[in-house]
Amino acid sequence: MNIITSEEFFKLVNMFNGLPDDQAMACEVYNNSNFEDKDVLDLLMCKALMFSSRKYFIDAIKMKINIDSLYTKNIYTFIKPSVAQNIYINILETIINNKE
Repeated sequence: MNIITSEEFFKLVNMFNGLPDDQAMACEVYNNSNFEDKDVLDLLMCKALMFSSRKYFIDAIKMKINIDSLYTKNIYTFIKPSVAQNIYINILETIINNKE
């Protein structure tokens, strides 16, 4: 399994926010990358995306989501100690800082 980098994560966010062809490519890359902790990444990606891009992502990966799970405090508690913990926390903090 691969650990995603912040750079890879935000490139995917940009692609999901792009044109339909970019979204389709992002979906293929995301689904076939075999990233570690996919559940955490799904939440982080939903948190980073907005409006139709978020809906596209949720539909594309067939994710069942409770809107409460996207609250920042809930995502922090969902991140378990792992090799990638710092990466996920950095991604979350970047998302939060960019939305303020």
